[in-house]
Amino acid sequence: VTGMLVGIALSEGSIRSIDDLAAAYEADLADTEYGRTSVRHLLQMSSGVRFSEEYSGRDDMATLTANTYRLGGPGGPSAVKSLNERAAPPGTKFSYSSAETQVLGLVLTRAVGRPVAEYLEEKIWQLMGAEADATWLVDNAGQEATFCGINAVLRDYARLGLLLAHDGHWNG
Repeated sequence: VTGMLVGIALSEGSIRSIDDLAAAYEADLADTEYGRTSVRHLLQMSSGVRFSEEYSGRDDMATLTANTYRLGGPGGPSAVKSLNERAAPPGTKFSYSSAETQVLGLVLTRAVGRPVAEYLEEKIWQLMGAEADATWLVDNAGQEATFCGINAVLRDYARLGLLLAHDGHWNG
């Protein structure tokens, strides 16, 4: 969903280029490896930033969840700033990382000038005829946990799946 919204923001000009660095939109990341990563490499999960996602309860994923929707930190950019070690050059290696989707959410929030959930509602949810409101887990800064946390009824998830299956076209 976050990637879809980035694509919409790109098509509308809110994100100028997927080759822009994340820090061009979220200045609080300027001194970090994520800030020095392009939107393209974040979308491809090829930032090269070290992130362990093993679901062990002691990995980087545990820290990310604690700092976002588990409300253990201030949220916003601070939730990813400690992830600041580059393990590979950007664009050279795929490595699944929820943190990259969270950074995309930070970029998206700044690029469109409003919460990601509002942007989702206007650009996708209402247009696909969702039958119920969705909710999104947020951190202490009000930033959505864009790597997870969308709560919706099953029929609306099916609508979203059909939208994807039809390359973004819905009832014409």
